[in-house]
Amino acid sequence: PYINLGNALSKQVGDSKIEDALKAYSKALAIDPVSAEANVNKAHALEAQGDLSGAETALRIALDTEPTMAEGHAFLAHILREAKDGREEEAMKCQAEAERLNPKVGMTPPAPVQPMSNTAASGDGKASSYSTKAGEKAEEAIKDEL
Repeated sequence: PYINLGNALSKQVGDSKIEDALKAYSKALAIDPVSAEANVNKAHALEAQGDLSGAETALRIALDTEPTMAEGHAFLAHILREAKDGREEEAMKCQAEAERLNPKVGMTPPAPVQPMSNTAASGDGKASSYSTKAGEKAEEAIKDEL
C-alpha cells in the first residue's frame, strides 16, 4: 500500500506531495529495504526534488536487487546524463544494457513503476476499480501513519 500511496502522491503537484511520497516509499523500504519497485519510485521522487545523487543511489540498490530491470538501467543512464559530471561513458553503458535487456526501452526515462492495481476482474473480463471513496479512506489511513 505504501508504494501505491507514494505513486499517487508523486503525481500530485507540489513539493509537500513529493515529501509525502518519499515518506511512503521510506515506509515501503522499511518493510523491504531492497524492493526494486520502491527504490525506482523513490528515485523518481528524488529526481523531482533535484537530488540526482539520491536518485542514483536508489537506482543502484534497485539494480542490485533486479539486475535485469531494463527500465532501471535506462533511468540510471538518464540520471547519469543529467548529473553532467563526466560520466557519459557509464551512462552509455547503462543505456546499452537497458536496450540489450529490452530493445523497446528508449532514451526517455521510464515512468514510476506501478504496482499491481487495486482492480478486480468482473465477469465480463473488464477490470472494475474499488470505489473512489474507499480508496480515499485508505489513503488517509496510510497517510496518518506517515
